[in-house]
Amino acid sequence: MLSKSGRHFLQTESSLILNRETLDKFIQNAPNTTALASTTLSASQDVPSPLDPKDFLQVRFWTAKSFETYRDALTGETDGLATQQKRRGRQRKSEGNEDRHPYLENADGSAIPRETLVKVGQKARRLWQAMNDAGLAPSSWGKASEKAYKYFNSEMLNEPGFEFFRYCKGNWKIT
Repeated sequence: MLSKSGRHFLQTESSLILNRETLDKFIQNAPNTTALASTTLSASQDVPSPLDPKDFLQVRFWTAKSFETYRDALTGETDGLATQQKRRGRQRKSEGNEDRHPYLENADGSAIPRETLVKVGQKARRLWQAMNDAGLAPSSWGKASEKAYKYFNSEMLNEPGFEFFRYCKGNWKIT
């Protein structure tokens, strides 16, 4: 016959084994949190409908082709008399946006202020982190899934103050 302390020990040991089995089953059946997060990431709004260029006559670059034509006209050949090579590395920061992102423009054709471009970068990084947390962040934008692409575009194009991304055909400015 077992003593009272011996019976207590056997009850405790069997209870631990039972709890361990229950815990193992729980872990095996627990949902994958990465997969769960990726299914819960969704755009808060739909991508807005395209704008009509007739309503924005001051916008110079409605199509990617119009910007390419502009950019190509700016790059000419040298006459061979250049005394310095083109400077390598990042361009110097300018007061405005004219030389850095001329395709981004307000409805009146004016350049987007640098402060706004900083906010664009901050928002883009937050969205990329959210996609990463949900297991949807691609290694490069060209490898983005349809879900990641829609999420990013919806969030950026619906952001108040970023309407300048919509002054184009086919959302090429946001891409």
